[in-house]
Amino acid sequence: MKKFLIILMALPLYFSCSSTANLGRETLKAEMIKDRQFHFQVQSALPTGGRLISLTPDFDVRLQGDSLISYLPYYGKTYAATGMRTESPLNFRTNKFTYEVVPSKIGWDITIQPQDKREVETYLFKISTTGSATLFVTLNNSQPISFNGSVSTP
Repeated sequence: MKKFLIILMALPLYFSCSSTANLGRETLKAEMIKDRQFHFQVQSALPTGGRLISLTPDFDVRLQGDSLISYLPYYGKTYAATGMRTESPLNFRTNKFTYEVVPSKIGWDITIQPQDKREVETYLFKISTTGSATLFVTLNNSQPISFNGSVSTP
């Protein structure tokens, strides 16, 4: 009975400490997102109508203030002839894009629309307060694709 009372008394302390740690991480993520400073490390890709593809740690998206750097593979169908493409349409660097943040129940939804990349319509990030994230990519003449990974400081 004595052990039960000790455990019962220790639980509120445990939960208050863990919520404080989570609050610190959430504040850090909120600052990164507000400052447009984050690194999306990709772990897997999910093409439309395909199966999950595990990726090497080489692929990522970096947002550094007014610069968006995307190095992602593309798996899917293209609907318009673009000639002999040897590189993914998701490999680019741009300074011309819109950036919109909407808070969600579990974190943030970030919409980025490159203005000078014809093939890419939208990058939609769904970032949780724990740092896990999903990126949904909409393309103009190709099937959409999504990526799973995590977000950290650049």
